[in-house]
Amino acid sequence: SDEGRGGKRRFVSGATLGDGAKWQLDAAVERTRGKESSTSPWKREDVVAQLFRRAMDGSTGADVVFELSSGQRLAFRGHSDVLRGECEVYEAFFISGMKDARDKVVPVPKGISEESFRGFLEFMYLRRPGEECARADGRELAILSDMYQVEGLREWLLKDGIGPENVCASAEFALSREGDGSDILSRCDRLARNGLSRIPSESLRGARVEVVSA
Repeated sequence: SDEGRGGKRRFVSGATLGDGAKWQLDAAVERTRGKESSTSPWKREDVVAQLFRRAMDGSTGADVVFELSSGQRLAFRGHSDVLRGECEVYEAFFISGMKDARDKVVPVPKGISEESFRGFLEFMYLRRPGEECARADGRELAILSDMYQVEGLREWLLKDGIGPENVCASAEFALSREGDGSDILSRCDRLARNGLSRIPSESLRGARVEVVSA
């Protein structure tokens, strides 16, 4: 479908990111970690974390292979039960009867980097961000959040994923993309209005005029 939450068309035309700066997420992950507690909804059972780590290590016990548009297969793998349980798009893929679905070869969307796809899978497994998300590009995670509608990912990007260190990069991404980026822009606007003086000068360097003046 070309519609995101609320019926608005979002970033589903592909992962062409343009010339804007990377939407860095390392500080965002630290913000989330600072809020975690033993009762936090971000926590996930240790067994699932171990399952994810084995998948990233390419364990043969993980039955899904990920393939780039170039045909290259990635070293890490996945578990079809997890993908189907956490994502309706993958559920539909696996019951489609297509050859790739039968062979459990899952395509990585064109333009999505290996690092960001690992972050996407980490969030899907753990339902929270971690080390892989810290290395991901928020622009790509925003695109993946709309393609696959994984619960909580978009919400995390909007809540903790935008901060003084990356507000210009995230706003520039939202302004430059075809589709609806109003939720990202709204969050950037609130952050800028509430603490413009906290935005590091280096994050403003190179930003387009319409981003700074938005």
